Amino acid sequence: MLKLLSLFLLIFFIAESKSQLKFSFENPAIKSEIFDIQTDTLFTIYFLCKIPYNILIFQKVNSNFSTSLEMLFEIKNDDNEVVKRKLEKEFLILDNYDLTKSKDKFIVKSVNFELPEGSYILFVSFVDLNSNKIIHKSNYSLNLGSIQKKLQSLVVNKEKKLEENRFEVVLFNNFIPHSADYFDLIVFTSNEISNIDEIFIKGKDLKQELIFEKLVYQNIKIQESEDKIWLIFLSDSLFDNSNNALLLRNVNKNLLEGDYIIEFMLNEKKIFEMPVKVKWFNKPETLNNIDLALEMIEFIEEIKLRTLFSSETEKKNKLYEYWKTRDPTPNTAFNELMNEFYKRVDYAQKEFASLSQRNGAKTDRGKTYIKNGYPDKVERNVNKEGKVVETWYYDNPQRVFYFIDLKGDGHFKFNQ
Repeated sequence: MLKLLSLFLLIFFIAESKSQLKFSFENPAIKSEIFDIQTDTLFTIYFLCKIPYNILIFQKVNSNFSTSLEMLFEIKNDDNEVVKRKLEKEFLILDNYDLTKSKDKFIVKSVNFELPEGSYILFVSFVDLNSNKIIHKSNYSLNLGSIQKKLQSLVVNKEKKLEENRFEVVLFNNFIPHSADYFDLIVFTSNEISNIDEIFIKGKDLKQELIFEKLVYQNIKIQESEDKIWLIFLSDSLFDNSNNALLLRNVNKNLLEGDYIIEFMLNEKKIFEMPVKVKWFNKPETLNNIDLALEMIEFIEEIKLRTLFSSETEKKNKLYEYWKTRDPTPNTAFNELMNEFYKRVDYAQKEFASLSQRNGAKTDRGKTYIKNGYPDKVERNVNKEGKVVETWYYDNPQRVFYFIDLKGDGHFKFNQ
């Protein structure tokens, strides 16, 4: 029996060790990107990431809150041999508890490795030392060599440029964001497209020329500063070779979610293309259900939209056409009004749900919130019949709404 158990455990651990080579548990809250730059006969690999505070475990120490993170980076070659390894730790102390729950504050990290031409796999693992739990584990294929023709790029914040040739890197997991904010895209070029004279981005119903600048540099530097990552282009007489990059301005201004191709032109001929994907980060959940998204418009405006269309494509087109006519910034792709409406729907669905109405957006309070936003003041009282009455006050313009929970199940109705 003992021998059988030992054999079982041996088989299990062998299978487990093999499976780990293919295992990839990527935490969606952690934003990371990887790119490489060739310098002489070597390639410099850069791994950049941002870990939001809210996924980490903080411990209270006196009046502060502390967390610690262990990060393991291993690079293996085709023979499964470890050729590079780094183990690093990050410690963070905060004096504000609310910051520990922030999704917008980050631990930022950049690591780099120098490697010769070849094929490799980069294994990354993050462990929260306060809980001893793995919070991120993934692997990345690295194909370094002259046969590699793909262009590489980084999204940068156009509003955060401290000085010439210094840019804040904004990590979106290799996506271009569909956003109200505009971002630039830096493309690290090969020699064959360093002289391009036009750049176009093409999608399903879009072909747009992009404004761009050429950047010449001898080397680059990655710098961490608080919760930001800076990309710095260096020009120094100590370096012999010059490299080129292209800065594509406002690249996401007219882009909806989807797949696009960036075309690089020379003398009206396409010499290279780069596929890119656009993603709406923090997209309201309701927009993932087109029927519900249309239904919420009907609920607020008392019009019929869903019965006119049968296919999902037709419904989606109708939805976006409806909101396009109400877009406060029609010259851009991002519709702020549509985004705000469905953010309110998401909130109302959960906040005002009750035992008798599971979708809080379909309640009287939900409808009022979607139309008017959150009230400036809320009062709760009990009337003579023992029913809970809720009063919402709005200051600008001045409005008052009364709601009553008639059945005691949390479902408040308009109370005139």
